[in-house]
Amino acid sequence: MLSEYISQISDKEREVIKILAEEGPKCGYDFHLGGSRKRGARKALMSNSHWNYIKKHLGPEELNLIKNIKLRGRPERTSKRRRHPYWLTDKGIVAAALSDARLTSLLANVKKYRSHDKESALILELIELTDIGKELLALAYSTMQTTNVNLNLRTILGLAVTKAIRLSKNQRNELFSNIENVLKKYPKYHAMFKREMKEAVKDLTNFALLKKWQ
Repeated sequence: MLSEYISQISDKEREVIKILAEEGPKCGYDFHLGGSRKRGARKALMSNSHWNYIKKHLGPEELNLIKNIKLRGRPERTSKRRRHPYWLTDKGIVAAALSDARLTSLLANVKKYRSHDKESALILELIELTDIGKELLALAYSTMQTTNVNLNLRTILGLAVTKAIRLSKNQRNELFSNIENVLKKYPKYHAMFKREMKEAVKDLTNFALLKKWQ
């Protein structure tokens, strides 16, 4: 589970993940020289050797939370030291959410740098919208990753229902209306949502009938 990855990273590594989440791709140069062309103009976050350790520990060889990313468009004229930017993997995106990165900034960067990754964008929007537990939503997402299946909407809807029980009728209607509006941006998952809702209604109807005849 992704919470286990979080427990394996240091405060400095968590800081790197949050910076990437909120500010977008960075090179090692941005971390160990403070992000300035002039050495010493800004305080460095860490030493060069510490960065080399972190990028290995967080990288594909170990935790697989960050990796090199190719940026679109014409490359900037820059020194070799500013090449090979790093950003978050799919697990890194959820790890950033669990590390309390600003979700609005993270979502904007997911859409900008991982436009193909509809699942990550959707899960962040649902986390921001429903506030029903980042850890549990991360579990739904990691299940999809490990089993190579679609995002587990049933788990997410179940969590939403759990939250909705504590709301007034008007608040419940607003919550599910907002969830559906988010899902409309992702047609595949909107269709799944409608199917899941039909199944949920059928299950509730069958349960009511059973109760009636007991």
